[in-house]
Amino acid sequence: MLTAYDYAMAGLVDAVGIECILVGDSLSMVVQGHSTTLPVTLEEMIYHAEMVGRAVRHALVVVDMPFPASISARTRPSKTPAGSSKRRAARR
Repeated sequence: MLTAYDYAMAGLVDAVGIECILVGDSLSMVVQGHSTTLPVTLEEMIYHAEMVGRAVRHALVVVDMPFPASISARTRPSKTPAGSSKRRAARR
């Protein structure tokens, strides 16, 4: 497994036969210049994952869930299809 954050690096890593490419939340430090991984957002992770995914033809792409997103996912109600929460409330 090697890490890639963009199209060019992912293409090179995939071309040499690496089986798994990680899009890590470490991009917060390596690409964005932060001192920790905490500032990276879910949207930024998705953006980098899309770039890597476009370049890869063979490798498995693994993407980190940024730490703040995993915490807020546990404390916030999950998003449900439109109207389903109303239907559940009506059944109670």
